[in-house]
Amino acid sequence: MTRWMPTLVFAALAAGFAAAVAPISGQDAKPVPVAEVASLTAESVEAAPELSSELTEAWSKLTPLKVPTTLGDKEGPTVELRAVHDAGHIYIFARWADATESHVKKAWSFQDGKWTKLKGDEDRIAFAFNINSDLFAKEGCAGICHYGDFRVTEKGGKVDIWHWKAARGGRFSHADDQRITDAEENARGDDAGKGCYGNNKNEDDTAPAYVWKKDADTRGAFNADSSTPLTGEFEPPKDYSVPSILLRAPDGSRGDIEARGAYKDGHWQVMLKRKLDTGHDDDAVFKVGEELTFSVSLFDDTGTATGDDHATSRALKLVLKGK
Repeated sequence: MTRWMPTLVFAALAAGFAAAVAPISGQDAKPVPVAEVASLTAESVEAAPELSSELTEAWSKLTPLKVPTTLGDKEGPTVELRAVHDAGHIYIFARWADATESHVKKAWSFQDGKWTKLKGDEDRIAFAFNINSDLFAKEGCAGICHYGDFRVTEKGGKVDIWHWKAARGGRFSHADDQRITDAEENARGDDAGKGCYGNNKNEDDTAPAYVWKKDADTRGAFNADSSTPLTGEFEPPKDYSVPSILLRAPDGSRGDIEARGAYKDGHWQVMLKRKLDTGHDDDAVFKVGEELTFSVSLFDDTGTATGDDHATSRALKLVLKGK
């Protein structure tokens, strides 16, 4: 077993990889055989990396797998991926360029004597890991997400989604654990349990339910420790705003993925941590020596759920190296 300074190993057949990242052009795009796509290999480490958004010396010593993405028929950002695992968890570090930092989702603002919602959304990254879908294993996310209306067409098929959201908890605590199944309704949705965020609004959605506590760090997490209920006595200062999202501790399968993220030098840097086997049937299981198909999607200041507003990678492979 190596210590926490391994070299990230990845291999790709040159011709296959070039084809794998070619732009997707509508329904006629042909899937690239998984055997010919890039592979991210996470070596075993004795000491787990600290859960942090910092590109530490230990992470920077790893050679990243650089994954191109496409947005429609245009080139999208390139995502740098690094990964390691220990006996119980897998750790993934993602870094990609983004011209603007978007981490405030439709915040409340007090203007002209009343509360209103501001424009603006959040940056996000999503990983899709195969659980038991043969179609996903062959084509990646394109086979079920973009051509399959966000539904697994095989009976009983499932795909695991790790959804990091800049406004909704991703910078401070967790990524959303979600799934895509063959269900007729809500095929794409959240895992069982409570997410790490809830809406900050009153009963009729005309104002926030909570505002910042006095002297709170307004760049920090907006949660029970930094918020206080909005009362009639509260007098907002000029240009006052407050998040529309209230962060909280998650539970159940939806809270399996710990995360930290930060925007630095024109890039998002995100670290994710999850158990190799959560024991939940809506989660992928990572086993040493076995290949697992996955893909990556990037969202720039958007909350829309359509398949046309985010950059996507082709199918990739992940393998955990043994000791």
